[in-house]
Amino acid sequence: KRGIDLEHLANLRDPRAYDREAVISNVTRQVEGLTGDAGIMSKVSDGELMIVGAFYEMSIGIVDFVSEVSQTAEPSEFSETAEQPSDDVSTASSDHEEVPSPQQSPKAKGVVIVPK
Repeated sequence: KRGIDLEHLANLRDPRAYDREAVISNVTRQVEGLTGDAGIMSKVSDGELMIVGAFYEMSIGIVDFVSEVSQTAEPSEFSETAEQPSDDVSTASSDHEEVPSPQQSPKAKGVVIVPK
């Protein structure tokens, strides 16, 4: 439960909103955890790798990109609490992107590590 705002979650009435907030908090924590790995961050700094935290909403076929850690990403509100590993690496986020359909897309939620 580390990183989850339990007071905020307690005020949510819609069970789907509660689940979504919990998943997004988890994705954010996982991305932050990966930025603590020197080997991963070395590859990010060298431009060989980027880390993308995302949430796939299977029922509507939309992917919400929570955060990105890459060599060229612009800083965002999601990265304010995360420590920057170096001046060459930054984090960013975007709202969401529609995908064709749940049948054509991976049915996964979480952190994606993208080799460049």
